[in-house]
Amino acid sequence: MCFDKELLKPYNQCKYTSLERLNKPLSCSGSLVVRLFTDLEHRQRIVLYSDSKPVSALLLEKIGQYTGYVIKGVYTVPEERRKGYAKQLLALSRFYLGKVRHSEHLTKEGELWVKSVENIPD
Repeated sequence: MCFDKELLKPYNQCKYTSLERLNKPLSCSGSLVVRLFTDLEHRQRIVLYSDSKPVSALLLEKIGQYTGYVIKGVYTVPEERRKGYAKQLLALSRFYLGKVRHSEHLTKEGELWVKSVENIPD
């Protein structure tokens, strides 16, 4: 999994995706906007903006033709963490894209995040 600010880059500038297509905003609430970018390899990058600044993102990779997506990366800027932004992005991705699962290869931060968002006890 990748956990870096690269996921917050503007349209077509993320090094983890190929040429992206900008889709309609998924969600808007007050100063929060969520945008979905789809690349040529069917990866989905979902970015949450607060006051027009990117603050959290989730990168999903298509697995199989019909089996869903796997999370390849997640990132939230440090000063915006613990506000539930990444958890909201996960919920939105499952709502709009269907089956989304966690990677089998997790960093320590990834393991902690999975436990948090899936309510897994220690």
